[in-house]
Amino acid sequence: MKNILDRKTSSVEVNDFVSLQAGNHDVRIGKFAVIDSFDKNTKGEQKDVLPEWSDATDQLFLTFVGEKGAISTRLNLQGYVKMSDLTATEIKAKKAIDKNGYACVKNQDGHLVRIEDPARTETALGIVDQLTSALGIDEGITLGDALEKAVEEKLILNIYVKSEVYEGKTQLRVSSFKHAKENVM
Repeated sequence: MKNILDRKTSSVEVNDFVSLQAGNHDVRIGKFAVIDSFDKNTKGEQKDVLPEWSDATDQLFLTFVGEKGAISTRLNLQGYVKMSDLTATEIKAKKAIDKNGYACVKNQDGHLVRIEDPARTETALGIVDQLTSALGIDEGITLGDALEKAVEEKLILNIYVKSEVYEGKTQLRVSSFKHAKENVM
């Protein structure tokens, strides 16, 4: 899926920033890159602790910049089968192993990988479509061109940031995208 964009990154100056707080914010895209779930950042550095499976999830990394601060987010580009979705018969037939709630199997090389879920992948890509729609990007152009246009033209969209607990820590997360009022005619 790394070919989702024609180029790896696009950015404008994003200095150390104050994080946007929970609520609605009109923002523009300050930076984007295609990375994966094993990446610590957009510089290609891997996380110190990796999961037991060997298949990283491709992700779209975005930094949104607004008047009151900025926030970065990762949008998954694939979805995977949860172990709880499988029946006992399916678990046995697939030789599935539960790893952090995901149904994993050994691939031809003997590496543990998650079972991709086409419906969850479609949902993940639908979230990316919501982003481009909120930016007012026409259908039919590549995601790379859409994001490039958004950065170059400083297109504004509205994001909702919410506070959630994840792995025992409170985090601010982008939870939705909407048209910004200033873009609506």
